[in-house]
Amino acid sequence: METSTQAFSLQAKVFDDYNESNCLSRYCRDEIYKIALKYIPGNSDILELNCGTGIDAIYFSKNHKVLATDGAEGMINVLNHKINKQNIPQIETKCISFDQLDLIGNRKFDFIFSNFGGLNCTENLADVVNKLPLFLKDNGRIMLVMMPPICLWEHLHVFSFNFKLAFRRWKKSGANAKVEGVKFKTYYYHPGFVSKLLKEKFKIVYLQGLCNIMPPEYMHHYLKSSPMLFKMLSKADRFINRIFPFKQTGDYFVIVMEKKKICIV
Repeated sequence: METSTQAFSLQAKVFDDYNESNCLSRYCRDEIYKIALKYIPGNSDILELNCGTGIDAIYFSKNHKVLATDGAEGMINVLNHKINKQNIPQIETKCISFDQLDLIGNRKFDFIFSNFGGLNCTENLADVVNKLPLFLKDNGRIMLVMMPPICLWEHLHVFSFNFKLAFRRWKKSGANAKVEGVKFKTYYYHPGFVSKLLKEKFKIVYLQGLCNIMPPEYMHHYLKSSPMLFKMLSKADRFINRIFPFKQTGDYFVIVMEKKKICIV
């Protein structure tokens, strides 16, 4: 089994084109930005994990400084090319994975951001997440967009007898994934597990699901030529994503946690 960084490094050259042509990826990103903008303080220093080709880093760099990190060298190379071409001094890059955060040193950030299930590529989520408080300023916030075990759209594949796809998120040993011909493991985490890891130092300030009514990104071709259906589904999705239990399910969930104030007695 090879690594996810190898896979995504190879995908770098086509990643932006895929994102631009995928109406569901664009929908998810827009929804994620709406949430992020509510919780990022003005003129923040942002640490981004698994930044990919820098789509989010470039968006946030309009008003903030960003340290964009990714273990996939191909992704960082594409982002560095964009930074040089567009002259974006607000973005600094480091080719490090989320399990190499010690290489950042003693720097502190206002906001830590990880998008589109990047952290689902580790089976040692606790090891990664438990380090994040070290890189946050007082009252800093963490926003993670991850894939939960329950995705109704995928479970519906049981009716087409595709049990492998229907229940792949339930495998504790991780599900097999393949990108650009490279195989690796993906692990699915419940938001309750994530919050439990950080409950002593953080409080949850926001939680919602994403793509409960909207289908997962890989099904975008079904909506490509149906703008009216897309509009209807997106409206219903925005409504139900914030309601229990759907705030914990979907293709993704979005969780925002704030560092607790230390009370000195």
